[in-house]
Amino acid sequence: MASEMTSFVTVKKANKVVYQKLKEIFTPSEGSYDVNSIELINRIYGKNFSYDNEKENWNKETDFPTNEEWDKMMGPKWVNGEEFYMDEGAEEGTFILRAAYSVPQQLLEGLTKVITDIKEDCYLIGDYEHEDYDPVGVFLYAKDWDDIEDLDHPYDSEDLWEDDELRDQMWEENNELKSDIENAYLEYLEDKKNNPQDYE
Repeated sequence: MASEMTSFVTVKKANKVVYQKLKEIFTPSEGSYDVNSIELINRIYGKNFSYDNEKENWNKETDFPTNEEWDKMMGPKWVNGEEFYMDEGAEEGTFILRAAYSVPQQLLEGLTKVITDIKEDCYLIGDYEHEDYDPVGVFLYAKDWDDIEDLDHPYDSEDLWEDDELRDQMWEENNELKSDIENAYLEYLEDKKNNPQDYE
């Protein structure tokens, strides 16, 4: 079984329309507790793929993404979305992405395009952890900005499992890194606002 990467994502500067779109994307189908890879692709990119190979007329050539399409839209070989939480009318919400091996950067890029097409200044920020804490890190995706960085401080996974204080220290460092990349993005926006000629 593939090792798992978990990304904890916060959407910021949202509005009611963004909320409705994210709710549409991250609401599990009846009988499911998460949103599977094909559902995510269909809902984010407006596709109509399926993987019901027991269905009589199912054809992998037309009903399932090619490897190239998968890599471009998804990235990892599977991604599941879960635990979407956001109040209607709120500016912030959260959800979780669980993926094989790595952060689903291509999916995050696609999702960012969806929300920024609705509200240009909306953005995604989050942190990630591999199941053995190697790596952990942070990311930010916005309309014309993206950044993803591993925490530059290796920790031994066995030590982290055994030492709560060490694990708290790691997450404190990771939160500082997340603040740094968000501040860099906000400084970029301020500079762009004050010096628009430099961004033409």
